[in-house]
Parts: sequence; C-alpha cells; structure tokens
Amino acid sequence: MTRPVARWRHALALALCVLLTGFTSPSGGIGGTGRPRGGIGGTGVTAIGVIQRFGSIFVNGTEYHLLPATRYRIDGRLAARGALRRGDQVFVEGHIRDHHATAASVRVQHAVIGVIEASAHRGRVLTILGQTVDLTAHTVVAPAAADLAVGTEVAVGALARAPGVWQATRVHVLSPPARGGRRPFLIRGRLQERMAGAVRIGGARYPFVGTHRRPVARGQDVVARGWYREGRPVITAMREATTLADARGARILVAGYFHGRRGAWRYEGSTLRARGSLTLPAGRLAFVVAVRSAPDRFMIERVVSPVRIMSFGLPSTTTRPLVGMHPVYAHPTMTMPRPMVTPMVMHPSMTMTAPMTPTMPRP
Repeated sequence: MTRPVARWRHALALALCVLLTGFTSPSGGIGGTGRPRGGIGGTGVTAIGVIQRFGSIFVNGTEYHLLPATRYRIDGRLAARGALRRGDQVFVEGHIRDHHATAASVRVQHAVIGVIEASAHRGRVLTILGQTVDLTAHTVVAPAAADLAVGTEVAVGALARAPGVWQATRVHVLSPPARGGRRPFLIRGRLQERMAGAVRIGGARYPFVGTHRRPVARGQDVVARGWYREGRPVITAMREATTLADARGARILVAGYFHGRRGAWRYEGSTLRARGSLTLPAGRLAFVVAVRSAPDRFMIERVVSPVRIMSFGLPSTTTRPLVGMHPVYAHPTMTMPRPMVTPMVMHPSMTMTAPMTPTMPRP
C-alpha cells in the first residue's frame, strides 16, 4: 500500500511544480510566451505607431507578418490589405513567438480628413478643420509632387502633440469630388464640450446635427464624421475612438506624445504609471513598453526617448542589432539583414494575392 501512495504523492508534487512554474516563469503570464486565450500562440501584444515600411509591415521597428486571416479596418470601416500605406498611424493586434511577430488585425486611424483651410511656413504648417497640422522632412506626402494648396482635400495620418495640434506622418491628397458632389470629412480628438446643436473637439467648435448610437461623454476621444455644407463642416455622426483601453495584448508598445506629471501620464484618454524612477519627456516623441494594470490603466516598464518615428528601431544599412527594442522583440545578439534598397509600398488600388518583386517605392 505504501508504494502506490508514494507514487500518487510524487505525481501530485510534480503537477504542483509544473503549475507553479507556469505562474512564475518568465515564459508565462503577462509579457511571457504563454498561449493567450483564443490566440495563435506566443505573447499577445498591441503595437500603436506608424507604418515605417513594408515587408509585411514594420511598426515601431518590428516587422509584423500579415496573414491570410489578418483583418483590416480604416477609421472603423472594413478595408483590404492593399489600402495600407507608409506613414499611416495604426493600431496592430498581434502575437510574438520565437522573435516572429504576426498581426491578427491592423486598424488605420486618420487624424483628420478634410480641406486645407490655410497654409503657412512654405506649406509646412496646415490648418484643416480648425486643427494645426505640422509637417516635417520625414512626413510622407502622396503624390510626392502634390501641391498642398488651400482648398486641397487631404487625409492626414498623424500623432497628437496637444489638443488640436498634430504631427503629420502622412498627408495623402484625395481626388476631388465630381461636380456637385459632397465633400465628407473626419476628425479625431478629445470631446471637450457638448452644447445645443454643436460640439467642441480639439479646441474647435463644429455644428452637430447627428445622433449618438451610444452616449459619448466629455473628455472621451472621439471620431466625428460629417459633410461640408456651403463650405462649412457639419458633424452628422460621432463615436468613441479606439484607445489603449481597447488593446487586447498583454503587452502594449506605443510611440507617441505623452502628457502629465512624474509618475502618471495620459495617452489619448488612458492613464500610464511608471515603475521606479522612469520618466517621460514632455513634448518629445517617446516609445513606451507597458503592461495593463486595470481596464484603462497601464504600468510602464520601459521608455525610449527621443525617437524618430519613421526610422525608430529599424536596422541601418549595415547588419547590426536592433536598437531600443524590448527583449521580447529582439535578443541583444539578434541581427537583421540589410533592408531592401527599394522597399515595396502598396498602392491604394493594389491587392496582395502572391509575393511580389520589390519595385521602386511609391508613397
């Protein structure tokens, strides 16, 4: 009788060790390599940043491979893979396993879509829907020779520097509507005030004649759509914008501007707190690695600043380790091959059905 009992106790002890190892091992739990519920294996991550180049897509220096099952949305609407463009601001839900990243979904979020109302500093500062849009030498303008004159209709991918102030990463000139056609517009920003027949978003006031599918409270980030009526933008629909609270990954990787005080910062409506002596520089682009501590609160584990949004984390033309990446993305000794001299960029009308030969880049 003693031998079966001893075997049973040994098996129970072994099972407990395995269970405890799953909770304490770096390969399990938040930020580990445990299998997420409903996932495809590996660490569940959410990356928020800009499409830097295509390979599949590079965001914040990491290549996320696009699969046949990957889903795409642009401003909340279903889209195709071919609609992705360099410089787009994206929200990527993915997984990483053995340093191999895949994207389950990619959501493009424009800052503003509308008509240029004013232009200053030789076209480097635009006013669109009452918002200030700053262009830099790294902003992708498409077509490259486009004249960003007053009256031009554009779609802008950008990072929020402050309410109503955007740092553009992409400015795409849209085709003019047919004669007599209506011009739609879109604006993303903080809902600052609601009043009878109007709303204030990002410091600008807009007429509002629509209805809310779900109530949107003051202080929430929203996406508002509408039409120009006799040259005046009128909002007809408004919904909550995608924020960090919507992230599904256990680990969050975000590049952008953060606001607040030491120990607590805000990023587009979500609160981030830092461990130890970590600080975030005010008014400068930063890359942050964080984990969720509450539905809309996140604990920062690492900060990299300053960063150049269009080249951060990408390997140079010589083989060397990735710079500034979290260990879950690149081992300190990991190197990347030389990048393509002419990286492929998808044209809006293109769809990917098979591997393509790299061609001259088209922004």
